[in-house]
Order: sequence, then structure tokens, then C-alpha cells
Amino acid sequence: MVSIRHYFFPEISIKANPEYKPTDDSRDIIDEHITVSWDEMCKDDEDEFSIFLEFKLDGTEVTSVPYKISIMAYGLFDTDSNTREDHCKAASILLGSVREQVSSLTARGPWDEIIIEPYTFTPEEE
Repeated sequence: MVSIRHYFFPEISIKANPEYKPTDDSRDIIDEHITVSWDEMCKDDEDEFSIFLEFKLDGTEVTSVPYKISIMAYGLFDTDSNTREDHCKAASILLGSVREQVSSLTARGPWDEIIIEPYTFTPEEE
């Protein structure tokens, strides 16, 4: 079992792109330019660990995205087993928190709201 004790966002940056031109395949383009990375940090105490997750949405010189987004999230979790599977569950919990931040902030911007698609982290991922 994994439970979240505390989480916060050391960095949140969302910048609207004034040059963005929406198209029919905008959602696919956005999904192609999202990157999520995470790292786990175990404490000496086997009953707790922390996860640091970074979410980015950034276009290229060729492809435009409605917002440039960079969010870092940190979470402290309690566990009864401290396995890689627990760490994956914790990363998913943090991504849900990032999803809510992105949705809320982009809904108040000039372009369509961005809702991050569900994602399941697996123990095989590095």
C-alpha cells in the first residue's frame, strides 16, 4: 500500500504561445511533444520514499504547441513494502496532481485546455 504524505511543486511554468495555430490534429501533436521523467529517492527508513517528477511540453522549430510547460513535482510517500511497484504507483499519483495543475491553468489561457492523458508507470521502465 502507498499513501501520499505531502507533495508540492518546486517549479511551475506555463507560457502561452502567441504564434500557435490550432489544427485538426493538434491533440496528436501535443501528445507527441510531452515528456515525463521521474526519479525515486529512498530514505534510510524503509517505510517512506520520495518521488521527483518532471513534466514538459515543448514544441520544435517545425511544430508549434499552444503552451510551453515545465512542471516539477515532489512527493513524499509512506509504504508498507517499498517496492519498485510502489514507486510506480507514487509516480502515477504525482502525475495526477500535475494533470490537475495543467488543466486548471491552461483552461484560463487563450488556447484550449490541455488534459494530460492517463499514463501507467511500469516497474520495467528506467
